[in-house]
Amino acid sequence: MKLTDEETVQKDQEALYIGNLNTVESDLILPVKGKYGSRIRWESEDERYITRTGKVTRPTCGMGSRTVKLTAFLTCKGAEEKKEFKVTLIENKSEIHILDVYPIHLKGQVNVGCYLPFYVPVRTETGYFMHEAVWKCGMSITSREAGTHKVCFHATGELRILEKARYMAKSLKQCQKTLSEERGYSPGFLSAYSEEQFDLLEKYTPYPQIWAPYYTLHKILAGLLDCEKWAGISEALEIADKIGEWIFQRLNRLNQGQRLKMWSIYIAGEFGGINESCQRMNGKGTERFLL
Repeated sequence: MKLTDEETVQKDQEALYIGNLNTVESDLILPVKGKYGSRIRWESEDERYITRTGKVTRPTCGMGSRTVKLTAFLTCKGAEEKKEFKVTLIENKSEIHILDVYPIHLKGQVNVGCYLPFYVPVRTETGYFMHEAVWKCGMSITSREAGTHKVCFHATGELRILEKARYMAKSLKQCQKTLSEERGYSPGFLSAYSEEQFDLLEKYTPYPQIWAPYYTLHKILAGLLDCEKWAGISEALEIADKIGEWIFQRLNRLNQGQRLKMWSIYIAGEFGGINESCQRMNGKGTERFLL
């Protein structure tokens, strides 16, 4: 059956796909003819970064990524449709070639404040410069940091560290309780973002539209279980048990095929770690956490 002009541009509009546009680093292939015969003309919101032929010029290092709108105009005789695409261009990497980073040597004393330098000397092919020093300790996730404190307490016996770990566990318990009372959250849920990330994962939404829901959850569980193991903080195990129940209820409603497909999505369904924590909880008499 022959398509009308209107049907032709509508079908070509629906079929038009130009690839992953979330992390663009090279030129785009912009078709000029649709699958069903429409002619396609392109316009760019900013030709400094993307031309109407798909030539890409990435932002220079330090400018940050840029999002540019591309519009496709599809025509077939008198019929016309358009389709818009949001293209995110990743900034260029630094062209500085570092040859050496000079180490920082500090001496500290117990109970005496230690001041960390703001800059570190760096040698490159073209000379030397002072680069800003970024200091990190532990993981960014609060419960993983609590886990770091419990290991430190176990090694040193320092009560101030134990109190900080207890405070963090108590705060996480309050967060878990507050979330359970919020609309759209199920009992036991506790994470760095909303349950929507898990909803999207179960719909097989790819990276980077979602990040790593179960990877993040593993870090939280691991820190809580370590708090109970090494510092005897029973509240931490209570929180972990509720998270485990939430995971069980969430995954138990999916069949094996759904779970396997979900896990196979790049990073979003990383599950090797979460199995480790569920197994540890199983060792505490909670066999229902094994799927």
